[in-house]
This record gives sequence, structure tokens and C-alpha cells, in this order.
Amino acid sequence: MSTGAQLKVVLQDAQGFYFSGDKAAKKENEATVKWLNTLLKNEDYYGELCGSKGKLAVGFNFPPKEVAPERAKEIMSRAYDPIGNGVDELRSENQMKTAGALMRGTVVEHPLNRDRVEEKLYAGYARPHDPEQDAKTLLASPMLAGHPARSAEGFDKLSSVGKLEAISHANLQEMRGEIARYKELHAANGLADTFGKKIDTFVADVGERYAQGMASHASNRPIDGHILATSDREQIQDFAQALTNNKSQPQSVSHTSEYNTRYLKSHDFAFFNVYPATNPEMQKQMLSSTRYLCEKPEIAGSAIAKDAQSFSFNLPGLVNQTQDGAQRLTLLILRDPVRPTHGGSEDEVRARMEGKEGLASYNAGSPAVGTATRKFGTETDSYDSARRVFVKGDSLEALKANVELGLYKAAYGLSKGEKSVDPTQNKDYKLYGMLNEATAPGESPAKDRATMQLVKLFQYPQLMVSGPVSVQGVEPFRPGQTQATQLAAETSAPSVSATQSNQANQSNEQHKAQVRTM
Repeated sequence: MSTGAQLKVVLQDAQGFYFSGDKAAKKENEATVKWLNTLLKNEDYYGELCGSKGKLAVGFNFPPKEVAPERAKEIMSRAYDPIGNGVDELRSENQMKTAGALMRGTVVEHPLNRDRVEEKLYAGYARPHDPEQDAKTLLASPMLAGHPARSAEGFDKLSSVGKLEAISHANLQEMRGEIARYKELHAANGLADTFGKKIDTFVADVGERYAQGMASHASNRPIDGHILATSDREQIQDFAQALTNNKSQPQSVSHTSEYNTRYLKSHDFAFFNVYPATNPEMQKQMLSSTRYLCEKPEIAGSAIAKDAQSFSFNLPGLVNQTQDGAQRLTLLILRDPVRPTHGGSEDEVRARMEGKEGLASYNAGSPAVGTATRKFGTETDSYDSARRVFVKGDSLEALKANVELGLYKAAYGLSKGEKSVDPTQNKDYKLYGMLNEATAPGESPAKDRATMQLVKLFQYPQLMVSGPVSVQGVEPFRPGQTQATQLAAETSAPSVSATQSNQANQSNEQHKAQVRTM
């Protein structure tokens, strides 16, 4: 979006011009007024704009005060296009200087400081994106540089979007192959009728939950028109800084922003957290917990911003959304539990990686960006973000398949791991208990908590959408609390084993007997 186009947005609802005759600004303002007179003199509203003066001048209000306010706004609105176009026709080194002088000489209801300029641009800015170009930028990221799919025959002949789709298909195929291998191991080791059936039931439910799930974008500032890509927001911030000559540094970005921008090069996408369907109270807690609602997202425990709000979309609807007759470019990354948001302390990372029941063992170390490793009993669970990237329709299948693979791997590894004298203290027994709770009949908060504990043991999904996303017709969610909180499902939910239903206890007792014979 050009300097002139952005200036037109900033000048919206202007009431008139007043260029100060103060000594410090007079020389610059006289040059700006002269430029304006030359630009507008042939417009049919120019006479009414200038009144009895006949032309614009320093030190006077235009339109004159006798012109009614609404009529003055109408006259000014007709000047936006020639002013914006005129600024764009200037030499590049003069565009921002002239735009800044015009802004300072424009009369508006609220002062056009940096925050106000950003606010107006966020509301009125919606730069069209080229999916092919956005895909090309993403393909150049360190994350995808060495992906095995790039060496496949015919890969280089594909479009950029086609290349992303090929990587996505390869990732999903690899995941399905691993699932098939672990199912064979389960069958060969007598686990198919115990863990296998429970996992299959749970995974089917997870698929249904994501089919009814939501993709939510949280912001600590007002959003009136569109959710913008990171690159568009950065352009707005740079423009507002230059226009107002306010050189203060913007808020520090969170761990996720740096990770996405530097490692994924996904700054041409708008970001959404992905949540499976749960009960309304848990959904509210999940929406309220994200740090992007906070005044300072980079600081844990920061107060919720006064303008904080989230916009939530039906997940399949957003993934399958069309633009100009074609399916929109969307990308899902199944972030690992090490760095799903801000990174966090070593204790926080360990808690996420090992799970509430301590099912996995994790040695922190310093993993390479986009990688993580932990153990489920005898099985090593390695994460590589490049293998967890999916495009368009593959995304919905991957959300289910990744959980399926994780559970089959964990169940097999824990069943072969160290055993306690008391079978109920074994980690495979605890995992079975969690699956019992998550697959209990009916609906309940306890079942939802168990489901989320298992899902978040393996993934923190994030959906990325190329270009601006309209919020027209979407009801915003505004959190009621004033302090950032952690998900109740993560921190305050009772242990799953302590809340199991009678049926779950009965099933666990059956499993206990089987554990003794394994």
C-alpha cells in the first residue's frame, strides 16, 4: 500500500485544513500550501474550500468557519483522492515529508499521534495478497530449506503453492506410514484390544471436535475491518512512525512472533490459534488465556488490554474459504509443546513436554530451532516442525493424525517401559486412565479436560492465512478478567485419575489385570 494510499486512510473524517504560521513550521507549511493550491485549483470544490481568500494560505481555517461541519467534511472527502495520488507522484524521498506536513495541517476530531494513525490504518487497511508470492516467501524459509519432498521428481516444475501442497502431502503420508507401523507393533504385542481400541475411539472423537472447532485471532488493539498479516502490521507501524516522527520502539514481540517471522518467514500470513470443540466455559477460558490479549504480550502475567478482543471462525470454513474463485492459501503448523507461544521458563517447558501425569521424560538441553525430543518409555518422540506443516484440506486430517500417532507411540513405548510393583503407578496405566476419561459416554467438563490434556501433549496448532481476513459479521469475544491466566484445563483441573467415572474405573480395573500379564 503506497504512501498516498495510506495517507488517504489517515485523513478520513477530516474537518478541514489549518497550517500553522508559527515560525518553526512556517517555511514547511508555506511550501505544502503552495503544493496543495497547485494540486486542487482545478477541482470544482476548490472555491468553496478556499472561501473569500480565493486560495489556501498559512494561518487560516479552510473551509471557512461559516461552512457547516458536515459540508466541510464532504468537501474534504473529495480531496482525499487527488491528495493521495499527488503524494505518490512525488519523488520517493519527498513523499513522507509531504505526507507528514499534510497530516499536521489537517483538522480532525482526535489528534493524529502515532497511536491514532496506527488505529485508523488497522481499521482501513486491507492489502490484497498474492498467494503464489506468499507461498514463495515461505518456501525460502530456513524451516523448509532441506525438506525431503524438495528432491522429488518434478518438484521444481510446480508452482509455489503446488510445492507447499507437495510438502504437505509428503508430511501426511509419512505420518500415516508411522501410524500403520505402530498399529502393527500394537497387534504383535497384544495391545490392539486394549490401547488400540481406546485410541481409535478417542481419535474419532478428536476428529469430530476439530470438524466443529474454531480458529481464533486475538488482539490487544481494536480491529474494525480485517485481521492483517504480520508484514502488513509492520508496514503500518513503520508508516505511522515516519509520518508522526515518533521514533519510539514498538512493543517487543513475543517468542512466537520472532519464531514465525525469522524461522518460518510466515510474515505474509494472518495467524489463528486452533481449538477443538469443548464446552462453552472451557472455550471461554481458552479464548481468555492467550497472551495476545495482554497489554504487553511478551511479559507473562501482563494485564489484559482495554481493547482486547478475539475473533473466532469455524475452522473448516476458514480452511476451505475461497478467494477469487480459488481455495484460499492456508497453512497449519502443529507447534511442539516446547515453544507453542512465548517459550517460557524451563519448568513451564518441562511441564508441557512431560504432561500433567508425567507420561514422558524430557531432558531440556538446547534443541535446534523447530526441533524437540522426549521419551515415552522405550520410544523416542522427536519433533521437527518442517514435518508438521500442512496446506489447505490436509490440515484437518493432520490435526487428527498427529494425535493418533502420538498416542500409539506413547502407548507402545510406555507398555515396554519400566514397571512398578504397583501396576496402578505405571505410566501406561495412567495413560489408559486418561483415555478412559476422554472416551467416557456422554458429555462432561471432566471429559473435555481429559481430551485437552491428551491433545496438548502432542500439539498446539496454529493456522496461517494468506492476506487479510475480514471480520465482517463475526462477533468479537472480549475477556472479562483483568489479569492474564493460564488455562483451567492445564492448571486447575483435578487429576484425570481422581475424577474418573464408575465406567472408567471398571475399564481401568480390566486393564490392570492385563497389565500384570504383559
